[in-house]
Amino acid sequence: MENGKSKFGDLTEPFGRSKRPLPPHKQRVEDGHKNRELFADFIHNAKNNGTPNHPSELQIIDDDLLNLIKKREYDKSIKKKYCYIWVINKDEIIEILWEGLLNPEDTLFNEVKHTNITAGEKAFHGGELFFGKDNTIYINNGSDRYGDAKEFWTVVVDHFKTIYKKYKIEDIQGI
Repeated sequence: MENGKSKFGDLTEPFGRSKRPLPPHKQRVEDGHKNRELFADFIHNAKNNGTPNHPSELQIIDDDLLNLIKKREYDKSIKKKYCYIWVINKDEIIEILWEGLLNPEDTLFNEVKHTNITAGEKAFHGGELFFGKDNTIYINNGSDRYGDAKEFWTVVVDHFKTIYKKYKIEDIQGI
C-alpha cells in the first residue's frame, strides 16, 4: 500500500493535514517520538481483534469521564489513564498504544505519541480510542499528527467495525 491510493485516501506525513497553527514543539517530529522499538512490546496489532495487552488490565472509561472528554472539559493526566492512541499504518493495519505509557526519550512531556507507533513515518489516519463498558469502543480522529481527514472518517469507522466485530464502535469524532 505504500505507493498506491487506498480506500483511506493518501498516506500523510506527521502533521501533514494539520489545519491549525501548531506550537513549535509540534511543528516537527522529535527524535524521541520516532522510536518505535522502545515501545514494540506495547504496540497492539488490531487485525486479529482482541484488546491490547498493556496495561495488563484494560482501562475501561466510565460514563462521567467520557462525557467530560466529549465536552473537552477533562484533566489531561486523568484522560491519559484511559486513552489509547491508534493509527492505520501504511499496510492498512490498526495499531494501538496506551497513552499512559511514559516516553523517557520525550524531553518536553515524557509522553508517547502516534509517531512512536509509526517511527515517524507516514500513516493513513490516527486518533484516540477508549474502551467502555458493555463492549463499546469509542473512537475519534484526534491526532495532531495523522488526524483531520474527515472525508474518509466513515471508511475508518467501518474498518474498526470490521476488525472489532464483537464490539460496538461509537464515533466520538471531534473531541
